[in-house]
Amino acid sequence: MGSLIHCFVVRGIQVLV
Repeated sequence: MGSLIHCFVVRGIQVLV
């Protein structure tokens, strides 16, 4: 499940940038 959270965090950062 760690990968799912990591993907969510990366997506959020990409949206911010």
